[in-house]
Amino acid sequence: MKEKIVLLGGGGHCHSVIDVLEQEDKYQIIGIVDKKELIGSDILGYKIIACDLDETLLGKDKKITPENKRAIQKARNLGVKFVPATGRGFTMMQDILVELDLHDKPDEYVISYNGAIITENKDN
Repeated sequence: MKEKIVLLGGGGHCHSVIDVLEQEDKYQIIGIVDKKELIGSDILGYKIIACDLDETLLGKDKKITPENKRAIQKARNLGVKFVPATGRGFTMMQDILVELDLHDKPDEYVISYNGAIITENKDN
């Protein structure tokens, strides 16, 4: 049985992710959301926030602000998944995953290489 997922954003990253997912044949895309007001809401029974890193989550100093950390933790406590999305490779994300308490966690993911790869954090 394929794992069901919802993609957020309909731009270039989304098209790249779809291409990879179709080749992998492990996931069933059940929706694509491209309206900012819906991001983070309950979408077809799934709660998810996917967030770019540079100049979005990370400040000019390349650090996550305490306010963003608190907001992410609050969302996670409510059952919302937080998925970092980046142009970087997964291995370059490890410090950020540790900082967000997502490092080596099962059923938590990173979207990397501009949407080309989705990696589960556990054992990677």
